[in-house]
Amino acid sequence: MNPYVTTTPEFHLPNELHEILLNDINNNTCIKATFNISKKNILSTDSWLVKLYVSISSGNGEAQNYRLSELAEQQVVNHFQDFLNFVNRPYKIRYKTLKNVRWFLPHSDRSAYGTNSDGHYGDSCSIYIGIITNDEITNWYSGPTNFQTNSVFNLFKLKKQESICLEDKKSCLFNNAAIHSVSNCDSSKQRWGLAISWHDISYDELVGLYQRYITK
Repeated sequence: MNPYVTTTPEFHLPNELHEILLNDINNNTCIKATFNISKKNILSTDSWLVKLYVSISSGNGEAQNYRLSELAEQQVVNHFQDFLNFVNRPYKIRYKTLKNVRWFLPHSDRSAYGTNSDGHYGDSCSIYIGIITNDEITNWYSGPTNFQTNSVFNLFKLKKQESICLEDKKSCLFNNAAIHSVSNCDSSKQRWGLAISWHDISYDELVGLYQRYITK
């Protein structure tokens, strides 16, 4: 089992559902969620090394989550209902976006930056699907046990272990708890992905459930 990402052809989006989500985005019927990571947030650290590192590498962009419109979310739930019932654990559905970014620095969604508005300590794993992609590459790393984004020295200790470039409508199981970054970004374009996320099951558990589901 790949400990970071598992491609899931069974969950690739059909054209009709992809069009519904594109319309939701383009018509601005989706709703901004409270989660946001911007360069301003990260540069609130007192470390001049972190400020220099982020300024050089990450550009002036931000990561923002959006709630789907009620209609679009219901269509997604309908499409994945059988698997969601099979997992049978609380989940949430969000668009995850990047904009004005050259490279989004390594982080874990279980870190303080990933804490959800409902008090849960960030996403552990998800089904992630490309909605609007521009050849961005997601990378996973091994590194310090108590990794913190605001330590440049921690960043230098990371070792890349896996990378994937998802196209529109393609899907994977995503280890959100592991340290990951996004590279090969075009700062003039926005990246949109759809995430069905769990905070109380591990990536390994989700992969096991997926394997049982597709062979049942």
